Amino acid sequence: MRPSPRALPSSFDISDAGRPDNHQPCERTGNLPWKDEQHQRPSTELFDINLNSVVFGQKLGIPHMKKHGDGPIVVLGSATSCISISSQPLYAASKHAVLGLARCTAHIGEAAESCIYISSVAPWLTLTSMVEGYPGDDSPGYPSKLAGRCGVGD
Repeated sequence: MRPSPRALPSSFDISDAGRPDNHQPCERTGNLPWKDEQHQRPSTELFDINLNSVVFGQKLGIPHMKKHGDGPIVVLGSATSCISISSQPLYAASKHAVLGLARCTAHIGEAAESCIYISSVAPWLTLTSMVEGYPGDDSPGYPSKLAGRCGVGD
């Protein structure tokens, strides 16, 4: 049975763990639920991993960091926060939400007044088994074209 997020603080003792100064959740991609022929509720696992882990991580991390002074929280976003990838709309939606959460949370009083800096990194596609068969574009200049769409570049 999966523990409730409310039970997490009491699930383990962090008293000698030292100062928490970074949170980086894992990530998950997923297929389109509406391509499934069966009429069942789509899985929310992708959002649980990509977005809710960031929400709960910040909810647990910020109060602990306030006790110990300033520091960074870095959340794992994706280049899909800036560009659209038609084969992964739910993944892109979850990463858009992560970027919005990082931007907004960085300005809330509880974090800003305690000098807790919240930022998001947005890496591009990493060639792993998770993306085998991804319909990407290998044409020359394509990465630069995408970087320009994200506001990154020369």
